[in-house]
Parts: sequence; C-alpha cells; structure tokens
Amino acid sequence: MLLLISLACIGEPQEPDSGILVDTEPDTGLEDTGDTGDTGQDTGDTGTSEPRDRDEDGFAEDVDCDDLNAEIFPGATETFDGVDQDCDGVVDASGEYSATIEISASGWFEGERHDFELSCPTTMTRDLVDFEMEVVCTTPETDYWGMLLLGELLTIVPDDPYLWELDKWEGPTVVTSSNGWDTMGEGVLVWQDMNTARLTVELDTKYLDFDGTGKLRRP
Repeated sequence: MLLLISLACIGEPQEPDSGILVDTEPDTGLEDTGDTGDTGQDTGDTGTSEPRDRDEDGFAEDVDCDDLNAEIFPGATETFDGVDQDCDGVVDASGEYSATIEISASGWFEGERHDFELSCPTTMTRDLVDFEMEVVCTTPETDYWGMLLLGELLTIVPDDPYLWELDKWEGPTVVTSSNGWDTMGEGVLVWQDMNTARLTVELDTKYLDFDGTGKLRRP
C-alpha cells in the first residue's frame, strides 16, 4: 500500500530544463519592419474628382489653360503680348487672313498718263514673329495700256516680314510684274484688333505709281 502511494506522488516523468526559450509562433518567412503603411504625409487628395480653380477666376483647371494666372481664362480679352489669354489655342492675332485690296495706279508712256483701278485679292498668314502675304492684281486682257505698263499680273509681297512689333509692320515691299520687271515699294500693316489688319501699299517711281488700301480679316 505504501509503495502505491509513492508512485502516485511521482506522476509522469518531466522533460529536463535546457534553459533555452522556444518560439511557439509559426514562421511566416517575413521580416517585421514595424512599418504600418501610413506615411503620415498629406497628399492633398480629398477623395473627390472635382477639378480645382486654383487662381479663383471662376474657371476650373479642366478648362482654364493657365489655372495659376487669374488674368488668363476662356473669354478673356486677348492682348498683343505673346500669351494666349482667352484659351482659344491662338496666340495674339495668329492665323489666316484674306481681303481684296483696292489699288489706284497711274503709269506714264511717252509723256502720256494712264490711270488704272485694280481689285487685288490678298492672302496672309501670320504667327507670333512674322507673316506671309501676297497681293495679286490681274489686269484685264482688254486693257491695252494696263497690259503694257502693269503686265497681266502684278504682285506685291513684303521684303522682310519679321514683326518687330506684334501689332504692326512697316517696311519695303517687292512689286513684281509678269512683264519681267520688279521694283521696291512701301507697305504698312496695322492690326486694329485680333481679327482685322489694315494694309496700305504705295509705289512711287518715274513711270509708275500707285496707292492702295484694304482690310485683311481673319475668319
């Protein structure tokens, strides 16, 4: 009886203590960096897709071509400064123009004066720094003196089309006749607004002179 009591007190055998701590958590293979994924930075994203109006001019950035300048927005007044104020994709008065220039000309042959009235289709294309322009005058075949003194075709182009001033050009023109001669004239081109330019051409030589004017318009 005493032996059975002794065995009951002993119980199950115990594992020896090795002094080593054992990690009972499963190994995931990932290193814990302590990064929670929150950078703490404000990205400015409010979670809304509404476009902003940063310059507070009444036009949001999706239609305002410069949303950091309150003087630039759709419908603003365009000025000659090399900037697209009204956001129409056109800087200043750039584009294509056309007109009919009315020219009064006088020519002399053997001391006799002959006068002519010419309607000359004119085209022009300008950008920010220069322009291309051609005035083309056609003389009726039935006009004997016109064909003799002017030629069937008389063209006028600028000699140097560089725009030293964004709203004005003034300089020499080259006048060329289909009769085989050419000479130098003068021209002035002044923009009255973003869509209209007034052209004046002049020629003063011993045997021929003319002056003409007209308004070139952009569609």
